[in-house]
Amino acid sequence: MNAHRFHDSFRTFRCFRTLLVVVLAIVCTTVASAQTAPVRRIGMFIGANDGGRSRVTLRWAAEDARRMAQVMNELGSIAPADTYYLADPEVDQVRSDLRRLTERVESIAPAARRVEFVFYYSGHSDDQGLLIGDSRLPYRELRELIQGVGADVTVAIVDGCESGAFTRLKGGDRVQPFLTDESADMTGFAFLTSSSDSEASQESDRIQASFFTHFVVSGLRGAADTTQSGRVTLNELYHYAFRETLAMTSSTTAGPQHPSYDIQLTGTGDIVLTDISRPEGALRFASGLSGRVLIRSAAGNIISEFHTSGSSARILAVPPGSYEIIISEQNTSLRGDFQVARHGTTEVALRDLVPMRREITRLRGSGEEAGGFRFAAGVFPPLEWEWSIGELHPQDINLGLSAVSSRVRNTAGFNLSGIHSSLSGNNTGLQISGVAATIAGNSHGMAVSGIFQDIGGNSLGISVSGLYSVIAGTSVGLQASGIYTQSARTIGVQAAPFNRSDKVTGGQIGLFNQAGTVYGTQIGLVNVADDVYGVPIGLINIIHNGINDVTIWFEDDELIKLGVRNGTRHVYSLFFLGLDREDSWRELDHLIIGAGAGLRVNLPGPFVVDSDLSVARAARGSETQYRISSLVTPGEALVFPVLRISAGIHFGRLGFYAGASIYGDPGLSGQAVRESRYHISEDPAHLATPWGEIGLHPQFFTGFTF
Repeated sequence: MNAHRFHDSFRTFRCFRTLLVVVLAIVCTTVASAQTAPVRRIGMFIGANDGGRSRVTLRWAAEDARRMAQVMNELGSIAPADTYYLADPEVDQVRSDLRRLTERVESIAPAARRVEFVFYYSGHSDDQGLLIGDSRLPYRELRELIQGVGADVTVAIVDGCESGAFTRLKGGDRVQPFLTDESADMTGFAFLTSSSDSEASQESDRIQASFFTHFVVSGLRGAADTTQSGRVTLNELYHYAFRETLAMTSSTTAGPQHPSYDIQLTGTGDIVLTDISRPEGALRFASGLSGRVLIRSAAGNIISEFHTSGSSARILAVPPGSYEIIISEQNTSLRGDFQVARHGTTEVALRDLVPMRREITRLRGSGEEAGGFRFAAGVFPPLEWEWSIGELHPQDINLGLSAVSSRVRNTAGFNLSGIHSSLSGNNTGLQISGVAATIAGNSHGMAVSGIFQDIGGNSLGISVSGLYSVIAGTSVGLQASGIYTQSARTIGVQAAPFNRSDKVTGGQIGLFNQAGTVYGTQIGLVNVADDVYGVPIGLINIIHNGINDVTIWFEDDELIKLGVRNGTRHVYSLFFLGLDREDSWRELDHLIIGAGAGLRVNLPGPFVVDSDLSVARAARGSETQYRISSLVTPGEALVFPVLRISAGIHFGRLGFYAGASIYGDPGLSGQAVRESRYHISEDPAHLATPWGEIGLHPQFFTGFTF
């Protein structure tokens, strides 16, 4: 009996175990399926230019909705089949389409890990609801319709006047969207509006869009990706659109807009709205570019507008095609044309941009007519007489001659002044002044002055001054002076004893060169820069983000050297002095000096490999005074090349290294090295060269840098 009961119990246990395994398998399969199922996203985009008979018809609301739909199709994972675009619809159509979306969500939900719904509206509204034609869709009803769609996550964006009332309705307290991780189990809703509940939302013919939507689209394309993660989150988009919209509308006649939000999301993470890591096409703005960036398509439409500080590269996702890019900073504007291939990334760098020529304009109703050939000549401006072929315009000239001084607005041709010339506008052509010249605008062509020259805009061509030349904007071409040149940016060459520029694409040639970022070279006795992407050539090169080392190294048991290395991250100059440690330093026995250049390879982590080639001069003689004089007297010192290769490790400002060096001796016997007593091997290796055989003396060394 007991055995029979035990058998039944065991059989029951086995059945229960089998059932448990089956249940666990089903649960695991369901969970795994849910984890691997895709996130489906659907979107409705409404643009209503018509807000009723009593309201002005908008121009860009329908276009706003189309642009939002386009960017979400490209980057926001909304398939065209799941996109609902309504241009100037009736209110009843909006209601019916929102109810139809409920059926759509119910049909796709079983196969999706999560369903997300993006709702967008651009058009007229007030503090009660959306104004579509002569009808109103109350905010309370709109909320119920949107939430009735049944999506797990809903993001609603309303761009209309007083739309902030949409976020103050029932739904709880506002929650700061400080969420940092990609959404994993997020549910709830997020409502963003273009203004507060008492402000007007504005559109602009210049940008062909509303201000708020303009920056929302720019942000979704990557301008809002402040973390450079390749994804734009809801948190990033709101803060970007708020900041840019407020800045752009602060000086408008309607007053500033303050976008608002109501976010009720539960779960962990943040909602990723667009993924710009694998776009159809992209523009990559190199580090060093700073200012307001405007991107315009070949059709003339503004694709994006944002500000970049230049501290790091920025990527903006755009459709393949041709683009004009304008970057403005203070009184300087640069432009360039770029082509973006499908699935390609086009680099936008300073070298690809040129200064924009300011347009010479005329005030309407000023009574001044332009045209024909204009000539002016005289001694002083008050005594100036003028003669013209065509129509008279006393402030714009094609040919100007003045014995002492001239004051004109624009020159398009030639202007010569004996002492001083002043242009309140632009110079196009040749401007010559005996002493000084001031040009308030741009100079396109050539400007020459005997002592001083000041250009308030950009210079495209040649700017030459006897002593002092200042260009407030960008110099494209040559800027030369007898003592000092200065410009905000240089694309070309600066040549003077003292040169200064914030950004250089090209080169600086002088005794002392100072720059921010250099794409090219600096040639001088002393070169100073923040960054150099090229090769500085000078006695002293101080690159703030480069190599600036004082180094001491020991060769075998006898020799000690003190050196200084300066240069970029990869190229440096080397100056060193060496002595014999065991002999009297006071007598400068075995004194040697040298100079050369080297290359650095930065390995992963704190490791580096350096190689440099120097020319050394070793002192000769038995007396200290003679040894010093032999170093600077031609033909007295012993001269030989030195090649070094070392590997090192850096800990902050301190580094250690070890390597091998080879001293070359122009002679088989090694006589030069032996006479200087600066040798290790008595029997050097032999190297045959087209100039004869050279003795090679290998040595090993260790050292440290700080």
